[in-house]
Amino acid sequence: MIQFNKKWILTTASMIVIAWSILFAFTASATSTSNKVKDARESVENSKDKLEKSKQNVAEMETSKAQLEGKLAELNKELGSVSAQLEQAQADLSEKQQALEETKEQLTIAEANETEQYESMKMRIKFMYENNGSADLLQMILEGENFTDMLNKADFFRKMTEYDRNMLNEYSATKDTIANAKAELEQEEKELQKAVAEVEKKKQEVNHLVSQTSKEISKQEASLAEAEERALAYEKQLKEQQNTLKALEEKEAEEKRILAEQEKLKKAAEAKKGAGASSSINSGNTNQSGSSNNSNISTGNGYGEASNASNLKLLATIIYCEAGNQPYEGKIAVGSVVMNRINSPLFPNTMLGVLYQKSQFTPVMSGRFAAVLAKDGATDSCYSAAQEVLNGKNNVPDCLFFRTIVPDKQGLIIGDHVFY
Repeated sequence: MIQFNKKWILTTASMIVIAWSILFAFTASATSTSNKVKDARESVENSKDKLEKSKQNVAEMETSKAQLEGKLAELNKELGSVSAQLEQAQADLSEKQQALEETKEQLTIAEANETEQYESMKMRIKFMYENNGSADLLQMILEGENFTDMLNKADFFRKMTEYDRNMLNEYSATKDTIANAKAELEQEEKELQKAVAEVEKKKQEVNHLVSQTSKEISKQEASLAEAEERALAYEKQLKEQQNTLKALEEKEAEEKRILAEQEKLKKAAEAKKGAGASSSINSGNTNQSGSSNNSNISTGNGYGEASNASNLKLLATIIYCEAGNQPYEGKIAVGSVVMNRINSPLFPNTMLGVLYQKSQFTPVMSGRFAAVLAKDGATDSCYSAAQEVLNGKNNVPDCLFFRTIVPDKQGLIIGDHVFY
């Protein structure tokens, strides 16, 4: 009887040690997952902040673009007005130049008339004095038939001389008037040419502003397109991070559930020890946590097809997805973790149940496992490792978890993974 109690005590003590070991591993895993959840939440908040700033940047750029387009519309309107001014100024200049040419022609005619009148008057005066002389002219006047005739002759010579002088004065005045008009037209022409030059300069300046503003709008459109692409990228990143966070939160909840069940197992073992029960504790391949683990199995991501696959194919595929690029010992270790879970009361007791347990294996959650399984994409080395594990090889007998190496994570390092 005493020997039996010792055996029972040893068995119970061993079970408690194992339970505490598993509890410690779960606690470390739960802490690691909690840290991941915290990091994931920080990443989500960071992405939200980036997305909000990106959207604000897009809005500011759209406002800036609208302002530039408004400026361009005003410049085009101004350009139209300046072009109309230039067209009118050029028309005025052309009209003034035509008037100036006509005035020059009139001046030339007036100068010719003045010269001709002056020459005619000189010839008549010369003729009268050279051919008749003063005495002859006086004699002609005195030889009048009567006094009236004499006065008429004298008046005729006076009027002829006065006519010549008046005509000369008139031609001279006309010439001066035309000359003044010509000077005024030339001055107006200079002013119009200056005005045309100024309007042309203004048109060039507005044209330059239109071209510059159009280029700025094109640059703004390109920058706006890039900003919108960044915003879309942030939206996609945020969605992915939110999905990752959701998966980690589910995994954290699952680990907490397992910890709670483990705590129940520990208390039950301690209670049996205290009560001195004579029955041994079943530590075999039965899931002592009841059907709760099995009820937490995800049936999505190719579960139906996986249920028809052999354990060898399932194990080789998960090894390929998790450690396809790892050394052979790392492949053996991943397969061993799967078998350790099957043999643990904290996990489902079937290959399919362990692999499809909710929020446990990332390749299963993402659908990559189902895709590789469907095309039988596991390599020969993954199949060899799976077969050895199924035959009983186990290089990490106390490990239920593995992950990529992080500085604060204690465990057995094989390749790029730490097993604990």
